[in-house]
Amino acid sequence: MNLTKQEEIFLRNLRNNDIWMSILDKAEADQEIKPWKPGEKQNEDEKNAHWVYDSGRKRGVLDLLTIFRM
Repeated sequence: MNLTKQEEIFLRNLRNNDIWMSILDKAEADQEIKPWKPGEKQNEDEKNAHWVYDSGRKRGVLDLLTIFRM
């Protein structure tokens, strides 16, 4: 994503806002992939599907956080 100078300045100024940084911290905590619990009954295909979904979600959140924390 290419940002204009004004957009970059806007994002830099957001870093001074405690509420905005709190939201980013919460987003970062929510993107965590939780470890698999051994007691859960799912076959390997279901486990793999969940892992693919979770890792894609994690990547999306990380990409947004990278942009917003500029």
